[in-house]
Amino acid sequence: RGDVSEILKDRTIEDGQGNVLRYPEDRLDFLIWAMAQFKLCYPAGDGFGDGSDTHGGVANSKWIVPDLLPSDQPSILEFDDREALRFRFRFERFLPRHVLNMFIVEHYRDIHDGLAWQHGVHLESRAWAGTAALVRADYQERVLTVAVRGAHVDKYFNALYASVSKILERMPKLQHEKLLYLDEAARIDDGGKRGGVALQTEERGDRGAWANFDDLLAADAAGSREFVCRFGRYDLGRVLRPMPKREIRKLPMPEPASETRPVEGRSSPWLNTMLTFGGLGGLAAFVTGIVSLVGWFSSFTSLGWGITLVLTGNVVLIAVLLVIGSRSRDRLRQRFPRIFRE
Repeated sequence: RGDVSEILKDRTIEDGQGNVLRYPEDRLDFLIWAMAQFKLCYPAGDGFGDGSDTHGGVANSKWIVPDLLPSDQPSILEFDDREALRFRFRFERFLPRHVLNMFIVEHYRDIHDGLAWQHGVHLESRAWAGTAALVRADYQERVLTVAVRGAHVDKYFNALYASVSKILERMPKLQHEKLLYLDEAARIDDGGKRGGVALQTEERGDRGAWANFDDLLAADAAGSREFVCRFGRYDLGRVLRPMPKREIRKLPMPEPASETRPVEGRSSPWLNTMLTFGGLGGLAAFVTGIVSLVGWFSSFTSLGWGITLVLTGNVVLIAVLLVIGSRSRDRLRQRFPRIFRE
């Protein structure tokens, strides 16, 4: 709390009318709690306190803001990613810094030996022993890389992948591509030996053999056993083996077309239901206008409400017949397009 008080003491915050806003020192716990809820900071210990205070247990004396961590990667980083599952999120325009920051806060309990900096974090899973991860952000290349290795690669990667996906769901307009590193052990050589194109890509380091993840899933869904790309031929089952089963079963959804054409033949129940509700909505608006018109007409004539109701009933019947006729005409047009064209 003392450090937060010192930071705020030298800053002047004004509202739109120029009034200086002062935050009382006895409310700083709430401010820290709010920052933690928005995943802007995390406690230096293993938890948010014992929960004895009123703001979610803000009892830690030291809090860490990922955006204020050292920018340089630690000199000693014991993580060999050559045998790790490597996955990338490559962004089209820019990689927001808060993506990695929120990810670090989400998994702060797994931070290994405090190895976290502005561009990455080294994690050691508590849930799955013997499994570690290295997550790094390259803001110039607009790439977020997740590397996982150990005894439970599929389970830990699934948890980390879900966290990143949840963060990105809040920014649907942030275009990105998902890439999976093609393991050299899964490459198929014509002579059954290791070598060729894929070996040359290893010499380029991180710019090696990467494939679009959606393309891999599409090939797997089509029943392909091999994946062929400019880097060579790969055993698709072996490439996707470390991946979570949920991701393998998930099929890439095609983009919706700008214009939908009517499908000839039998329409689906869902489409019929939507057409029915659409017709009833228009019918309701139409009948409401007619009833208002009939009420206005009866106020200027000597006709009673009985005749008015009869007129309204006839109007409703005519409107229903018009809706049914319109739908029937559309169905006939779908089934016999040549007749309607002529």
